[in-house]
Amino acid sequence: MSELSWTNKNIPPSKVLQVGQDVNVVVLGIDQEKRRISLGYKQLQPNPWKQFAETHNVGDVVTGPIKNTTEFGLFVQLTPELDGMVHISDLSWNKLDEEELKKFVRGQEVTAKILDINPEKERVTLGIKQLTESADNAHVAIKKGAVVSGTVSEITPDELILALPNEIRGVIRRTDLSREKAEQDTSKFKVGDTVEASVVSVEDNTVKLSIRALQVTLEKQAVKEYANQADSGSVLGDILGAAIENSKK
Repeated sequence: MSELSWTNKNIPPSKVLQVGQDVNVVVLGIDQEKRRISLGYKQLQPNPWKQFAETHNVGDVVTGPIKNTTEFGLFVQLTPELDGMVHISDLSWNKLDEEELKKFVRGQEVTAKILDINPEKERVTLGIKQLTESADNAHVAIKKGAVVSGTVSEITPDELILALPNEIRGVIRRTDLSREKAEQDTSKFKVGDTVEASVVSVEDNTVKLSIRALQVTLEKQAVKEYANQADSGSVLGDILGAAIENSKK
């Protein structure tokens, strides 16, 4: 049965051929002892794996529905005849593989990058995480003192966890939430809030952030602005107040 179809190895012969039908086949082997001749039908049909290789390249981005999910990855329909596989390790740069796999369901449209095309092994390898910059490279682009914006994904009594672009994890300690001690309270935030803060340090897969440091920076900028606008009658308190309010938005 494996010689009837390129992509469906277990297809019943009745689904492909009918009794009495004249067909052309290829002789694959002759076993004189068993008086058996092995024939192939699919060899005279277009090979979808080779056709795909002729029209696609490694690095191309493709989109298709998920045909099936398994414990080791996803199968994505690329053409009516063949699927590509996304291994579980190619779903996300940072998140746990099993956790990320739960986000995908059969029938869901996904976009992925072609990592390998192997017609001989009848395999197309895909990757979803490769559509975004790796966490390692993304961390390099984040510098100390830079201002970044992220979404609160987790809250504990001692810190906020932020989801930053490129799946980078940001952390703000309670004492870095504000210069005002009364405002150093994580319960004032909720999951989904957008927070802006200054980068304090970048360590491994975590970026340490500080709203307090951002407030200090904004106040310094306000003082500088006041010095530049002193002749215009600007009030330092007004400029500082505006800077602090902007840091809370």
